[in-house]
Amino acid sequence: MDKLNNYLLLVQKMPSLFQNTGEAGEIKIITEKKRILNEQKKIRARLRKDGNPPHWIAIGILAEDQWFYILRDMVEFPDGKVGGYVRWINRKSAEGGGFNSVLMCVQPG
Repeated sequence: MDKLNNYLLLVQKMPSLFQNTGEAGEIKIITEKKRILNEQKKIRARLRKDGNPPHWIAIGILAEDQWFYILRDMVEFPDGKVGGYVRWINRKSAEGGGFNSVLMCVQPG
């Protein structure tokens, strides 16, 4: 539960990281604790039924250090399905400083 509680504190501290725009096709981040727990319960039941570990749907701050947050959000996809979605957030950029870079790997063919 600490992962989720720390996540909800981060939602309060940095709400811009969790904003939904309302645009068509958006993956909506769910931040209401009651809904997260309810959806998590349903997904855990499916995971167990399929023989998968229930921690696969742990919602919250999965890891953090001075450089990054690794989050798993509970999200609603454009088709209405609900599930987990993992994000890496550059902590320094989120806190108002630093830069991001993306390496694009290209393979022939």
